[in-house]
Amino acid sequence: MSSIWVSQLIYPTTTERVLERVRYLRKPLEADLTSAIRCYFGGQESLEIKTQATLACLQTIGYSRFLALTQKFVKAPNVLKQDIGLLVPVLLVDIFGAENVETYRNSETNKASTRSNTWRDLHWVTRYTPHRIRN
Repeated sequence: MSSIWVSQLIYPTTTERVLERVRYLRKPLEADLTSAIRCYFGGQESLEIKTQATLACLQTIGYSRFLALTQKFVKAPNVLKQDIGLLVPVLLVDIFGAENVETYRNSETNKASTRSNTWRDLHWVTRYTPHRIRN
């Protein structure tokens, strides 16, 4: 199955269900993740090349803080990682607008198409969903 970049205007992540699911993460993470996103996309490399905002956000959180959040919110690690992964495109849309955010999706099902993590600092992350910002 092939995957394509799909605009958040066409197939948004920011549904009421997703917003409700990640609401508990807004207060403890939104400021740090927004800063991480701005830093990640602030470099000179073309925005369309940068697709690993989720990994940049997870790196900002760090493993120790991540484990503390699993305990604080009584969430299984995989559930918390999924919820953080859902929060990232929500923040991307907040920052850049839905018309400028694209998510890598399966062309037949529109489900997010994940990639393997290649960041060595994130041993606790196996897969992530790529997102990119249109110039």
